[in-house]
Amino acid sequence: MTDRGQTQQDFAVGVSVFLLTIMFVFAFVPNVFAPFGGQPNEADTARAERLAVGVLGNITEEGDTNRLNRTKTERFFEHQEDSTDFRRNYTLQSTVQVNVTMEHLDGSEIESMGDVYAGDPYWGRSSASITRIVRLDDQRYRIVVRVF
Repeated sequence: MTDRGQTQQDFAVGVSVFLLTIMFVFAFVPNVFAPFGGQPNEADTARAERLAVGVLGNITEEGDTNRLNRTKTERFFEHQEDSTDFRRNYTLQSTVQVNVTMEHLDGSEIESMGDVYAGDPYWGRSSASITRIVRLDDQRYRIVVRVF
């Protein structure tokens, strides 16, 4: 008899191929968009670490990596407001956005020094960040370097 309906084996093979295709799509498609996602990568983390070392080397007291020099710190935050100058001073690519913020340990702003950030404004985006606890005039502060 040449006229027959779909057998159970045909149905099982068709469903199996369909399910394998769906699993492949769910496994592969997120990786296609991963470079455009919001997660920081290892290069950004390394760049943030290198930048934190450079910034702290410029604003700390000679021979003390955690005690800030007030004059150097104020000068750094006054003259680094333009992100283009910041990228040029630290040899960063033009596509890299970076933010250096100094704040109290509880996250509040420092009123006595005005705006204490350098580079690009940071609005809570996903970023690679490095945090250092420093002292200035016997008070402790947090310096956060973000690369996004």
